[in-house]
Amino acid sequence: MTTAHNKRSRDVAVCARPHKKVLRRLSVSFNDSVVTHLLPSVTPSVKQVLFYNLDDIRRFQEQEKKRQDAEAAQHLLRMLA
Repeated sequence: MTTAHNKRSRDVAVCARPHKKVLRRLSVSFNDSVVTHLLPSVTPSVKQVLFYNLDDIRRFQEQEKKRQDAEAAQHLLRMLA
């Protein structure tokens, strides 16, 4: 422990060390009656429907760029008006 003196009064404040975090070990148990299921493989046609491709990402980027440009133009018009 250390002591810190307050300049305005003669009181002495006691500063203690911060508490250390105590690590508790947790027990792990495994169950023998675990049921597993196989997932079907994803066909290319299903994958095309579920996930974005590079064309989609390019289209999103162009749309976002156009939106940001329009927003900047509106902002400039408001500043000039």
